Order: sequence, then C-alpha cells, then structure tokens
Amino acid sequence: MRARKATVVRRSKRGREELAQLVQQAQSGDRAAFDELYRRTAQAQFYLMAAKVGDDAATDLLQELYLIAWRNIAQIRPDAVLGYLGATGRNLCRQHLERISGPSRPVPLDADALESAHETGGHIAPNDVGRDPAAVIGARDEQARLARALRDELTDFERACVVMRYYQ
Repeated sequence: MRARKATVVRRSKRGREELAQLVQQAQSGDRAAFDELYRRTAQAQFYLMAAKVGDDAATDLLQELYLIAWRNIAQIRPDAVLGYLGATGRNLCRQHLERISGPSRPVPLDADALESAHETGGHIAPNDVGRDPAAVIGARDEQARLARALRDELTDFERACVVMRYYQ
C-alpha cells in the first residue's frame, strides 16, 4: 500500500481559491470537503501551534481547533479560512499557556509605564518562588532588555503592534 503524500497549501491565489471552495462545500454539509480542508491545512497549523506550546499540547490543541472550525463552519468566511484557523489556533495556544502558568501581567504600552516596569523589576513574583534563581534572573534580564527595546527603539504605533501580535 502506498503512503499518501500530504498536500502543502501554497500561498497562491489558486490555492486560496481552492480552500475557499472547500469551505463553501463544507458549509453545504459536505464532510469530505472539510476532511480535505483539514488534510491541506493541519500540518501548517500544527507546526505553528507546536512552536508556541510544544508537540504534545499542539496535538490536542489541533484537534480542538478543527472541532471548533467544524462547529462554526457556517460563520467562517471562505476567503479568510487561513486567517480564521490561525487566529483560533493562536487563541487556543494562549488559553493553554494561561491554564498551565496562570494569567500574565498586562504589558505596558507607553514609555513611562515601561520605564517604571523596568525600575520595579526587582520584585519577586509569586510564580518565581521555588524556581531556579539563575532562570529567574535570566528571565528578568530578558524582560528588562525587551522593555528597553520597546521603550527606546519603537514608535507608539510599532510598540502597540508588537504587543498585540506577541502578548495578547
């Protein structure tokens, strides 16, 4: 028996149109079209999720992602299916990380708040207790470098974009 080769979705107009057609067919109740949509997009979604949460969690989150997509197929815009999958996958990863580590503190956007966050960076957070001191100090140094870069190198608009993309 010959193994099936995974289809890679190319970022071409034709590829997007084919995905849009599959979504439209799935919206009409065609389960085989949804299966094909999964086959064409799942690998990329898995790797995006695995980069954020690791392989084990990504496997479970991938199943949840496509279950959500199937349940909400009627509301998905066919031409925006990749965006829908990406945004939903990102949200699932964020929720997973919050479940395992607790909610994160909000990231300040303005330069004054970044400066005060840098100045008060010496406190011990509740989740620091019992951790390796070198890891705690390394994480604080990393946060300080990031705060400095956000404060000194970016405009307010660029800073807001970075925070929305990576922290929300």
